[in-house]
Amino acid sequence: IHASTQMTLTNSKSLLILNSLGVSRAVLPREFSLKSIKNASKNTSIELEYFVHGAMCFAYSGQCLMSSMIQNQSANRGLCTQFCRLPYTLQPGERHGYLMSMKDLSLGASLEELSKAGITSFKIEGRLKSPEYVAVAVKEYRKAIDTGEYNEKQIAKIFGRQSSKGYLYGHKDRTNPKRSDNQGISAGKIISYAPNTRTAKLRLTEDIAQGDSIRIVTSAKETGFTCRKSARKEKIIEIKAFFECKGANAYKTYDTKAIQQARKSYSNESAKTSTHKKRDVKEFNEKLAKLLHVKERQIDTRIIAIVQDTGAAQAAIAAGADEAIINDQIAPAIIKDTELEKYKKAKLSGNLATGEYADYSLNTTNRLSAQALSKLGFKRACISPELSLRDIDGFSTTMETEYIVHGRLALMTTEHCFFRENCRNQCKSSFLKDRKGFIFPLDSKDCILQVYNSKKTALFDKAKALAGKVDLIRLDLREETKEEIFKLVCYYKELLSGNLSEASIRYKKALDMREFTTGHYLKDLE
Repeated sequence: IHASTQMTLTNSKSLLILNSLGVSRAVLPREFSLKSIKNASKNTSIELEYFVHGAMCFAYSGQCLMSSMIQNQSANRGLCTQFCRLPYTLQPGERHGYLMSMKDLSLGASLEELSKAGITSFKIEGRLKSPEYVAVAVKEYRKAIDTGEYNEKQIAKIFGRQSSKGYLYGHKDRTNPKRSDNQGISAGKIISYAPNTRTAKLRLTEDIAQGDSIRIVTSAKETGFTCRKSARKEKIIEIKAFFECKGANAYKTYDTKAIQQARKSYSNESAKTSTHKKRDVKEFNEKLAKLLHVKERQIDTRIIAIVQDTGAAQAAIAAGADEAIINDQIAPAIIKDTELEKYKKAKLSGNLATGEYADYSLNTTNRLSAQALSKLGFKRACISPELSLRDIDGFSTTMETEYIVHGRLALMTTEHCFFRENCRNQCKSSFLKDRKGFIFPLDSKDCILQVYNSKKTALFDKAKALAGKVDLIRLDLREETKEEIFKLVCYYKELLSGNLSEASIRYKKALDMREFTTGHYLKDLE
């Protein structure tokens, strides 16, 4: 059994825990540095796998809900729609561009170093790539392992964003805010432009063939064309261009010969493939219940409030919350070896290595995962917000469960920081604005940045259906004032009792429902 990078195994203790459960290999987060890899190898005996090439997620794998919450397609199920590749504006200020678009990882020249550090398996990302790309990438890395020779350009001929070394050597420039699509390879430069005929002369630095695609890029505009005939590098060719482009760079974004050669390399091969099949979570949980001999139990649903400080906790308890956890009692999803001591007494945790209660970032989506967490010593698990009411129905386990009915969800948890060169905790008062005008607040803890949903999750009266199905409904009220905390806890307390007061009804009616979402509660994932 191999543990996916989706498990966000950010410390040696988590790796040891999985090894004790019988897991033989773990795929480390892409965010691991060479030093972290060496430390993990030194402190554990589990086999270690590491990404060496391909697209990089902006967020830690397993800690991104953006595609899921916006497009209803889950990255945790391999169906990410890549909202991180879209343009955003960072505010205050007007820094604009593809701010979350990561450069592609390329570690072909670092394989020996990785091997010495303790990596036993190299992973190439190819989930959304063409067969031609996979063929060439695997060929180059096989060659790099066997001979030490590696030519990144051969892969870029098929598909290539700008490349980087990722996190291997520390915090470097890993994003390309200028573009997020295929950049291809450099193919030449425009040496002159004639506005009267709207033609330009391009000096080639690469051979081109009929069918190749060329993109011309200036600082303000770009254009492209498909080659109608072949030409050798160093030759000067004339092309049509409808704007001043002298000095512009040319890129080959489709290489006909490279594509044909790649296809030939696997045309006679047969491979076992698997296709994605939508799973019925409720049906899966019911089957698991029979296998695990889980007996249904009576559940008296209670309220838990997550709040910022003790004063807010007192307000929640005064309003009728059965339990309140303050921010200082919560361990994040990302805990590194050097931080284990800091969070050893955490009550709620998003990391396998510590905590009394398992947070939603541990992605509890079925009875089996809940049972595994129970065996590891967790007393309670927060069910993944990717599960709908239909999925939760019949989820009952011997372990207590909770579900988030109110609060702003973190959509991304990332090592990347927009303000690393000039911190001053700017992230705590900043936000991203997307192309449609939606605002995504930012925050951080231990210099791990989180991008929050533009809308708060709020089930209000719909949460009544959870009574008897989960042990606790969670209200995350870290953004609310004490007065708002009191009113919201009163509302949900009265809702569970079946007797909403006039004051609670008026309170809800005064709210702007456009600011809220029900998330996946009423809709299954695709």
